[in-house]
Amino acid sequence: MEQSMRVLIELPWPTKNCLPNTGAHPVARTRARKALRQRAGAMAVLQSELPSGLVRCTLVFNPPDKRGRDLDNLVAGMKGALDGLFDANDRDDGDIRYLAGCWGRGTAKGGRVTAVVMPWCRDRDLAWLLGESTALRIQGAQG
Repeated sequence: MEQSMRVLIELPWPTKNCLPNTGAHPVARTRARKALRQRAGAMAVLQSELPSGLVRCTLVFNPPDKRGRDLDNLVAGMKGALDGLFDANDRDDGDIRYLAGCWGRGTAKGGRVTAVVMPWCRDRDLAWLLGESTALRIQGAQG
């Protein structure tokens, strides 16, 4: 895979009200997600253009401190940021075929989220995700 096909975009750390498990009031959550969407869109415009077509996206989280956090809660909390990222590129986030989160190395002041966006290649990515033999069985069953 060529390095030029991989796009790294810095996104804002999600606020507490963006996270689904905090019990925030729905109005507060909507406002927080809208603000995150606008900030992420503004940051994305200044950075890089997304690859065309379907993509896979990995969110790399560097938390602001060493407190324990729920990774899938953070990924869900980034919905507004992903919407803003795709809006800034005149795209629909329905083009994401694979979305995952992982921890980066260490902490970052204020927290940091890096979106690693790459073109989706069905055959290659299924083999990478499922292992070569499983991916071949799935592809064979689909005809």
